[in-house]
Amino acid sequence: MTGESEGLKNILEVKEFVRNTIEDAKVKLDSALVNNPKFEEVLYKEINYLFYKTGDVKFTVTIADDKKSITLNNYSPIVDCSNPAFNGKNKAFIRTVIYLDNKDLVCEYNQGVLFDRNLLEQNNLRTGLQYESKLETYYALKFYDENGIEYSDNSYSDIYHFDNPSSEIDLRERTMSSFHKPVFNRYTLASIPIHVMKASVRNTYRKNGSLAIIHSNTGTATTKGYKDVNSTLFTCHPLFPEALRGQVMIAKTVEDENKELKFEIVNNYCESFEKAFEKARNEFKAGMEDSHLKEYNKRAYDFILANI
Repeated sequence: MTGESEGLKNILEVKEFVRNTIEDAKVKLDSALVNNPKFEEVLYKEINYLFYKTGDVKFTVTIADDKKSITLNNYSPIVDCSNPAFNGKNKAFIRTVIYLDNKDLVCEYNQGVLFDRNLLEQNNLRTGLQYESKLETYYALKFYDENGIEYSDNSYSDIYHFDNPSSEIDLRERTMSSFHKPVFNRYTLASIPIHVMKASVRNTYRKNGSLAIIHSNTGTATTKGYKDVNSTLFTCHPLFPEALRGQVMIAKTVEDENKELKFEIVNNYCESFEKAFEKARNEFKAGMEDSHLKEYNKRAYDFILANI
């Protein structure tokens, strides 16, 4: 079979898998989850992302007994590493869970990738540490309300070194245990897990009553807690009002004379915070008229207008 034929076969296989998985989920899952305007889109994107990461559809798909969640597990190696030399030459575990939390739709992503020391050193990645394998973790959690409006998006990534080779490590257990996996929060940076090296952490959100303003917090999690924490405020992009997509940065935290953080308006957006928030709301409301949200999710459109 030629490469072109093999590629076409893979595309058709993915399309069939996506279609079958979504249709099966819509029949078996709780109607409150399925009827969320974002459910099908989120599930579709997650399946395709897993295929992009691993190059196959060897997933296990599980519907919870209470019908309130669907879980995708994949143990295939990652094929889109930052260094192409590592593509397919790793041990990986990925789990995506889409579930109901009260009335919210939540999408949870968990990824652990193991590399053997020999492979890393063959590609000039040496360190003074004594180890046999390296684990790279990545976690993400997104919240959508019952109208399909995204209001919280979180991520956490870290790196660990082990004395054991990858063949001796239970990667699923390592990835999913509280030793490495953080506890995310809707409106604050994640709670740090038991083991942490130097994790990059982000928390982005907006709240009802100010949906035109996006808050973004970033920081580095260490064994001594968070450091280098920064916060910024953005206007929400009016062409994608249901998504947490920033448009213009309007403020960021800076240190005052007492080394305490405070917000400061940037980009000459406005002369005061009161006027900045009013300007952002007005621009967002006016710009929403050019979005397509009203056409495919009027419920979300009306809710956002009422809660800008």
